[in-house]
Amino acid sequence: MKAVRLEWIDTCGSDATWDGTPEDLRPAKIVSVGIIVADEEAYLTIGSSCDDNVPPKWDGLLCIPKTAITRRSELEF
Repeated sequence: MKAVRLEWIDTCGSDATWDGTPEDLRPAKIVSVGIIVADEEAYLTIGSSCDDNVPPKWDGLLCIPKTAITRRSELEF
């Protein structure tokens, strides 16, 4: 298994309703760390944990488009 630290850009939204004042919204800069579950051409899926089944069952899955990833660092443990 390989682990990574990812820096990526995520969308930002607002729950404001008809208040007449636009919020100052900017995409969020996110840092995520996880075990690589799938490394496809268009996206990377990481998991926060897995069990010892074969194949493993995953928890805390996150699928990130590669176009949103600004930095990727392989981790050793």
